[in-house]
Amino acid sequence: MLKAIARDPRERFETAEEMVLALERGAARPLAAPGLTPLAVRDPAALWKIAFGIALIFDALLIFWLLFLPR
Repeated sequence: MLKAIARDPRERFETAEEMVLALERGAARPLAAPGLTPLAVRDPAALWKIAFGIALIFDALLIFWLLFLPR
């Protein structure tokens, strides 16, 4: 696809038939599915965000318990 939309006309397909042949060759060789990447590798800050969210909920429950529950 990059060859079909290249900025320089000399880099593009010369004919539609050439493009069809390239597409057929590509369809015969399907791409492998990408492997799964752990969350810590994709977004290292996500673990900290999740931990902060859990701590925030715990703190809110603790404050509610301290202020509104009978002693």
